[in-house]
Amino acid sequence: MTSCCNPDYYQPDHLQPVALGLFGGFYNYNKVPWWAKRFMEADRPRIEAAYKETQPGVYDTKDWDAIRGWAKELAQKVHS
Repeated sequence: MTSCCNPDYYQPDHLQPVALGLFGGFYNYNKVPWWAKRFMEADRPRIEAAYKETQPGVYDTKDWDAIRGWAKELAQKVHS
């Protein structure tokens, strides 16, 4: 019997990752609970200075050039 609590359950032997990329995400000050917003507000000046506001209160932290570069490298690995 296979248990979903067993870490091997999520890592089948026939699947091997070929690449890993971490690219950020976004800050959405409009959808956080009041208690989290209190912590996030302390960091807001840094976020506003460093990232683009895509909508009021929403800041995109993804580096799209890095994502595109990673995707090109991944495509080369898969096709070689």
